[in-house]
Amino acid sequence: MFNKTLVLLIFLFTTALPTLSFSHAKIVKTFPKNNAVLQISPKKITLTFPEPVQVTTFKLENDKGEKLDVEGGKSISPTKQINAKPPTLQQGTYYVNWRGLSSDGHPTKGHFNFTITP
Repeated sequence: MFNKTLVLLIFLFTTALPTLSFSHAKIVKTFPKNNAVLQISPKKITLTFPEPVQVTTFKLENDKGEKLDVEGGKSISPTKQINAKPPTLQQGTYYVNWRGLSSDGHPTKGHFNFTITP
């Protein structure tokens, strides 16, 4: 009985521990929301994480694949929220791609899009 319990505990420990200690930060909220349809250009683009993340890359592209300059969007220190100020955006679809390092040091990334209509 003791051996079966020990084997079960070892199995649970070795399969559960990696998922608990090496989880990567997933984005929990964006502004604008993914697939949002806006009538005016957003004044800021926000990424919100469940734990501090060091955002190393933040890219905003239009539907022609052209990269647009944003103010901010990166963080030297880990943070739970990052803001970027885009230029005034015209009608079209825009794509946000980001990369960073989660608190456990592992790379993490994500993307979302939004559309501006008249």
